[in-house]
Amino acid sequence: MRTGGILKKDFGMFSFFRSFAPVIVACDISRSSVKVLAYEYNSKTQILAYLAYQKIPLKTTGDKLDSFLKALDVIETVLEAIPEQTGKRVREVHLSLPNGNLLLEVRDFHFARPHPETLVTPEELAELSRKLESEAEEVLFPEGAPQQTYQLLPPELERFTLDGYTVLGDIEAKGKELTITALISAWPEQFAEALRLWTSKFPRLRIQSYPEAILLRDFVILCLGGHIGGIVIDIGAEDSTLMLFENGTVDDLWTMPFGANDITRAMAKEFQISFEDAEVLKRQWSRGELGDPSSQRVARAAALVVEFWKHEWGALLEARAEIKIIPAGIYLAGGGSFLPAVVTGLSDSEWFEGFSAGRAASVSFLLPRDKEKPLFQSWPAQETGTAVLFSLVSRMIQKERYRMN
Repeated sequence: MRTGGILKKDFGMFSFFRSFAPVIVACDISRSSVKVLAYEYNSKTQILAYLAYQKIPLKTTGDKLDSFLKALDVIETVLEAIPEQTGKRVREVHLSLPNGNLLLEVRDFHFARPHPETLVTPEELAELSRKLESEAEEVLFPEGAPQQTYQLLPPELERFTLDGYTVLGDIEAKGKELTITALISAWPEQFAEALRLWTSKFPRLRIQSYPEAILLRDFVILCLGGHIGGIVIDIGAEDSTLMLFENGTVDDLWTMPFGANDITRAMAKEFQISFEDAEVLKRQWSRGELGDPSSQRVARAAALVVEFWKHEWGALLEARAEIKIIPAGIYLAGGGSFLPAVVTGLSDSEWFEGFSAGRAASVSFLLPRDKEKPLFQSWPAQETGTAVLFSLVSRMIQKERYRMN
């Protein structure tokens, strides 16, 4: 598939007049769109210059692999357009892998130390990390599924506990049992093979991919600090992710197959209009541009969808509350989070008290533009729902700064 014309109209909208570094491209892939940011970063001067930002919609289908292939085609067109239109060379491409395409789980892995009287060494940790990856395959893949149908992604270590005590920073301690809490993920082999084939078209590029959940975690910590505790809900177009944080680490997470497009479909049914017209109506309602009675009908249709979401999320949180205390804060990210019905529904104290030991909830938003400094001179994407893209770019900048220091 080709989507000719990508970036031809808007490619220079954030460009500076001179080129001083290779181009890096960050891509946030979802089932409904691809957000692409092309930029240059000079690690010596720590100056970032934007070349272009675009959100390219994808025709939503029920086939996740088809959506992923379309996203890769769009990114390929972008990569071809950059040198043609700017004369600049692309050096790196960073991709987010949507949570809805992955198996995800936060799991504790327990290891008995043969010599508890000795300090934990880096070599010991490296060996335990290899064992963790082997065990992750056993616990993550669906029961009965051949392991070759899935590919494990590198586990992300969240927390170390030695004999029940959380260890911060370098592990220079002794103990009998070391527990590693890790975010483990895998995706179907057919997705992995599609990415391998696509990557082979660009042998000179450094292409890296990351699970969306890891990028969301990084963004939350960047916004709220390393001791964050609370509920983070990221609502995309077709999927939503619920994450529980405790003392700056992900304690549990779930990905659900519903999102803001469900509200659009409810509006289309309510008004007997097309999905595209309902999307326009939804945006008008979100901006407060609809008058009564249309606004009231939209609000009722949206509220029914959000009530279903609350039922699903509430069931997970109630089960979790039986073994752990649920922190009171709710933090929203993703473009679908900013719809009026979402904030109203999640502010329902009766719903929240069902799993929070009677404490009232505070609901707030996580916005990239609120955290653009000191990492960026400005953030080019004024729309909501760019947290993953922001995290991709900030991760690269911090890595470059660490390398230079």
